[in-house]
Amino acid sequence: MLLSGVTHPGQMIFYGTAPEIRGPALSGTIFFFVGLLLLTRFRIALLVAIVLPLMGGVGALYRILDADPTAFTYFHALIDFVVVALCGASFWYGRGTRAE
Repeated sequence: MLLSGVTHPGQMIFYGTAPEIRGPALSGTIFFFVGLLLLTRFRIALLVAIVLPLMGGVGALYRILDADPTAFTYFHALIDFVVVALCGASFWYGRGTRAE
């Protein structure tokens, strides 16, 4: 999540501030803070780290299949689904505390 939180806004260096880049850059900033939240070991962080990258990964797959993907699109889709799998496994196998 932390890597994705840096590379999403980093796209703006290569592609500028086009509208189709601003959304992913903002979501990357959110991903960075979710990555920091994952360091706290709260289970709610795992849920957030499952849902948000899953939505981002589905959006990236849509862009790969139906729009003009970039190298970042493939990279972020891979990161999203790896994060979902790892956080899902951690959630189901009991990592974290039961903080509300």
